[in-house]
Amino acid sequence: MNPDLQQLTLVFPDELEGPVLDALGAIAPEQPYTLLHATGHGRDFAAASSRERVRGQVGRRVLWLVAPVGELTTLIGALRERIHSRDLVWWRAPVAAFGDFS
Repeated sequence: MNPDLQQLTLVFPDELEGPVLDALGAIAPEQPYTLLHATGHGRDFAAASSRERVRGQVGRRVLWLVAPVGELTTLIGALRERIHSRDLVWWRAPVAAFGDFS
């Protein structure tokens, strides 16, 4: 395990995709990430569409990136300053190994 690397996961509603990607591009333009379209069952369905309420799932985006712990701490703080939403949730997890197949 590389104790300095962690994976940051951000989960947010579809409508925050633009603001999150714009903020990430402004804060860390060279940082690679993976963005997935997903559905989920969150804590609040107040903004859910009729279709989402029937299905019991709302549209979400999941963004993963891997970086050193210090960079993630800075990135999370900068995102928090730019985006104020309880619907943008995050967590960090240790990365056991990281590499490519070159």
